[in-house]
Amino acid sequence: MSDREGILDMICIDSWELEEGEIEENEEKSTETITGCSEERQREKGEETREETKREIKREKCLEEERQEIDRKKEKGSEDDKQERERKREKFSKEERKQIERKRVKGSEDERQERKRKREEETQEKEKKREKCSEEETQEREKKREKPSEEGKQERKRDHKKRKRNDSNKDKHRTNCKRRKHHHSSDGHTSRKANGNKEMAAQVQKRICSAGGNLGMEKLCSSLGLSVEQAESFVAEEEGNSVMMRMEGGEKMLVTRSALRVCTDKMQECEGDCGKLHLCRYHVLDSCTRTPCNFSHEITSGQNLRVLQGYHLEALDIEELRHLLLQNDPSFLPEICKHYNCGNGLYGACNFQTDCQKLHICQYYLKGECRYQFRCKRSHHLQGLDTLSKLKKWGMGDRWLTSLEQIYRNASVLRDIQLSVPKKRPMPVAKKRSLPVAKKEVPFAGSTDQSPNTLDQSEEICLYYIRKNCIFKDKCMKDHYHLPYRWQVQRAGGWEDMDDMESIEEAYCNISSVSDCLLRYHLFKPWAVDLNFDAMIYKSCKVRRLSTPSLASKPPHYILTTDWLWYWKDEYNRWNEYGKQGSSSTQAVSDICSSDMEKAFLLDKNATINFKAGSQTYELRLKDMVQKNLGSSTERKVCRRPKFVSKEEVKNKKSGKTKSQAETTLIPSHWDTDQLPDLGFKLVKLDSTSAEYTKVKDLFHNTLRTVSILSIERIQNLSLWEVFLWQREQMKKQNGGKDVEERQLFHGTSDTFIDAICQQNFDWRICGAHGTMYGKGSYFAREASYSHTYTNYRVNQSRVMFLARVLVGDFTAGNPSHLRPPAKNPLTPSCFYDSCVDSISCPSIFVIFEKHQIYPEYLIKYL
Repeated sequence: MSDREGILDMICIDSWELEEGEIEENEEKSTETITGCSEERQREKGEETREETKREIKREKCLEEERQEIDRKKEKGSEDDKQERERKREKFSKEERKQIERKRVKGSEDERQERKRKREEETQEKEKKREKCSEEETQEREKKREKPSEEGKQERKRDHKKRKRNDSNKDKHRTNCKRRKHHHSSDGHTSRKANGNKEMAAQVQKRICSAGGNLGMEKLCSSLGLSVEQAESFVAEEEGNSVMMRMEGGEKMLVTRSALRVCTDKMQECEGDCGKLHLCRYHVLDSCTRTPCNFSHEITSGQNLRVLQGYHLEALDIEELRHLLLQNDPSFLPEICKHYNCGNGLYGACNFQTDCQKLHICQYYLKGECRYQFRCKRSHHLQGLDTLSKLKKWGMGDRWLTSLEQIYRNASVLRDIQLSVPKKRPMPVAKKRSLPVAKKEVPFAGSTDQSPNTLDQSEEICLYYIRKNCIFKDKCMKDHYHLPYRWQVQRAGGWEDMDDMESIEEAYCNISSVSDCLLRYHLFKPWAVDLNFDAMIYKSCKVRRLSTPSLASKPPHYILTTDWLWYWKDEYNRWNEYGKQGSSSTQAVSDICSSDMEKAFLLDKNATINFKAGSQTYELRLKDMVQKNLGSSTERKVCRRPKFVSKEEVKNKKSGKTKSQAETTLIPSHWDTDQLPDLGFKLVKLDSTSAEYTKVKDLFHNTLRTVSILSIERIQNLSLWEVFLWQREQMKKQNGGKDVEERQLFHGTSDTFIDAICQQNFDWRICGAHGTMYGKGSYFAREASYSHTYTNYRVNQSRVMFLARVLVGDFTAGNPSHLRPPAKNPLTPSCFYDSCVDSISCPSIFVIFEKHQIYPEYLIKYL
């Protein structure tokens, strides 16, 4: 096409010079010429194309043949290579296996020879030691045979004297037993009967342990072939020693008990003379997974067998021993959280909540005494996830989980009884005429006198209960009794009240009845009653005296507090009260009195007090209850006894308040004296137009503007106000006569605690604590908005908040571990701060540990 276009261009150029006719002629000729040329060229091109195509086909064919040849050569080469590699691999494997086999055979042979050589050496060493020991023993025997040592002679003499003395004691014992049998046939015990009781006790304990730690009386009789009378006689004699009895569903159940314990000292620290079992703790709990274990699992080893024989328990197998230890040894059962069983909320009063390592289980349920059953707000589920996790962490084996409730129930029967070790058990003696004991269980704190006891008692009697009534009722931490003293003896079932308490108290308070050795109570009877005031023991049972708080710890107007008097013994064995003239007119009077001694005693029971009497200087060591003359080094005994108060005096003091006392009370001028009760409190509603109402409202709305006040009531409690004034004066004296800082602070709480707070003031243990970030006490806030978060909200019901007058005094930064304010100076630990705060520079939260520093002044109800 390009040649044609060139020719056309040439013709077009020439056509400009030709005429129109010539142009047409020339165009025709040109067209013919071009057509002929193009046809010829097309033929030539077609031939060239065909030749080129043939050459390409031939070239491709040659290339294909070459590729096929190369592929054939590659396939052949790869086969040869593979066969070569296989031959080499097989050759190497055979050589390697032969070499490894040669090494293994050689190594095992060397090891065999080495072991054989070591065994031979050990055998030779043992033979040498055995020969040496036998030679030494032979020489020792020869020496003894030839010439007895002086020590041997003395030892034989001592043994002879000991046997002679034992024979003499046995003769005396037989004589005494015959005499006692003649005079007291019902109480006499021969040694043969004692041995029979021990054998019987061992059989009974084995049967009970094999039954899971407790067994019904009827089943025990049938298994041992005993009559009911024989079994009851045995239980009467052994109760408190080898068995205890409890009631379950109207059936008498026997629980085995023992003083047997497992040693808790480290292996390298205990020398083996502890008298306790050396056993793996986790083996007893059936959860030991250590192989091998570093601690013993054998109860028949020398040390453990001797201990079991000492307790007459060698017949028990490991399963029976586990039951006995679990319910007798307190180290094997996880402790029940007492704080969980007090207070309200999901975790009770337990501040550790989910981090607490103790079990959060209803303690009454584990005793079988929970009267609320499925309605109880405490957990009754030992199979709960949280409890199971704690039990696993404790090491409790899975096999005990189903019987754990029964184990705790058995352990609770044995918990309060002190056990004696076997060799120290006294021989039976003739019974003296005994002091009558009231068969009455101890009421729990907060109950009336007739309520049964289910809790360990506080040893302080509640003053509010004696005076009128305690608003805390069952939640009160103190003992509820109608007298300011209470004498109790510890029995198998707990603490029991003793009869004729007034006579016992009078004898205890009578200082002239104190002898040099023991304090004994005669009860004005011809026989001596075995009540030891010094050791507080009655017929080998523990005795305790519950008491109201000390007079020195309470304001003067408190009635029925215990007035403790302090005495010292002179050279004539007569007791003289401190601060008063003694039995001799020549004796100088000390410059301290009983109240000074009592205050020092309450502050520190181990303190040493220095005082003077005339020209002599003395020191009194409270820990030892001894006074020492620093000049002559003479020491005298010291005694502390309460002032006796009869039932009649208690009745008179409770009957009312004298007119002179009421007149001397500093009643605030803005109080309504017409609504002032002699006892308790009165809520007086404020007039919304009064200045007093406005002042409280402004303080409240200063930080809490979005709520509506329903009412503001003034709390008029004369007793609490007198205590507050007394506390203010005490703090003022301690502050060198300067006024202490006093603030009005807010406290939000639940409406269920209104009466308790108005009656008996704030008590964080009962009313609940708003956290423990700054110490364990009652929390108060400068701003009402903060206390608002701790009020209890219920639909269509108002919230309540107290505005209290608080003696904050000198304060310091708080700490969660504080149970009281810390000392101002470590060198003078008797001087403490008055309260704790969140920030010393700008405090907004105050923690008060002493409720006498608080007066609940106003009660605000709002929506």
